[in-house]
Amino acid sequence: MSALSDGRPSENDRATPTWQRLVTPVVTFVAGAGLLRFLSKFFEENLLELVKHELASRPPLLVGAIVALSLAGAVALIIWSIRSFIAMVRTNQRWRGLYETTGLYGYVPSLAEGGQHPRSQLPLIRRKLDFMGGGARKWTADRELLEDMLRRTYAVNGTVRILLLNPECQACKDRSRAFKHDERHFAKSILESLKVLHGLQKKYPHLLIHIYDEMPAFRLTFLDEERLTVGHYQFYEKGAKQSPLHIYYRAPDWSFYKPYIVYFEHVWNTSSEPDWPKIERLHRAMEYA
Repeated sequence: MSALSDGRPSENDRATPTWQRLVTPVVTFVAGAGLLRFLSKFFEENLLELVKHELASRPPLLVGAIVALSLAGAVALIIWSIRSFIAMVRTNQRWRGLYETTGLYGYVPSLAEGGQHPRSQLPLIRRKLDFMGGGARKWTADRELLEDMLRRTYAVNGTVRILLLNPECQACKDRSRAFKHDERHFAKSILESLKVLHGLQKKYPHLLIHIYDEMPAFRLTFLDEERLTVGHYQFYEKGAKQSPLHIYYRAPDWSFYKPYIVYFEHVWNTSSEPDWPKIERLHRAMEYA
């Protein structure tokens, strides 16, 4: 059984592992207590003598105030430690409940964080990739990594499906105008990706490519039919690199993985393969524009 096939995330996929959230404060407390005990033993005689001497030279009220404040500080520190630990346990329970009911495992604020960038994901793919997005430039940027993934998945009779925005559709032009003030900007990027993918498709026939005409709302990445990363596009405010990401795992009963894969299949089945001669002409036209 693979590391992910039982529905449990691997340690490499966690931005902040649960064990770390719980174990770290415990280890810190134990280490701190051990250090305090060591120091108290080491300085016991001299420290006690010093304290006795200092307290003996102070007024009784001041001594009482010092003792009271010391005790209050120690009690406050203990209470704070206990409350912090309880809060972490409750947070872990909430995340556990959220994971069990929705499949949501993690969140990262951008594609550049949490190991979710395609250059980090490509080496992990074993048999299947389904991707739906705008231009897939992040997937095609490193051709060597991409071809290594295709070689692995082809060897095990896997499949790779890539859904890209049609470079000629109105949604692509609207997106380019709104975000880059140039209706050809994203078309150029998509055509570059299509050129790379078409070249690889000739060598790896399990690579399937479709283009669609709707403005994409999500960047969907399904890895090995086990995990899903959802990027929420914000074309009019931020770039794709700043798009927040939700990470879901496929659960035996139900998780949000299911409606997202249903959506992907619908778009895939209602889209079409690129007209490659036409794509080649568009690419040449863009190069000389």
